[in-house]
Amino acid sequence: IYKSMGTSNPGTGLGRLSLETDRPAEVQLGENMIARTPVVDVWMSPGKHQFKLREADGAWLALEVDVKVDQPTRLKVSLDTLKPSP
Repeated sequence: IYKSMGTSNPGTGLGRLSLETDRPAEVQLGENMIARTPVVDVWMSPGKHQFKLREADGAWLALEVDVKVDQPTRLKVSLDTLKPSP
């Protein structure tokens, strides 16, 4: 995961993710806490990624995101629509 500080791609073959939720949430990828929403212009490898989101002290919720190579992926998510994370 590469946080963009500008408009240029930090490498070839990456995609860009922006994620907004209807309420503030923590975002976790794997076992690593990566951000709080909104997440803006994070460069990452393409493919399906399993994220976990939660409100402060709430239960973890599952979100699968398919990041496309050399394309921005922009999502607006309602936390109430997500299922509990396994």
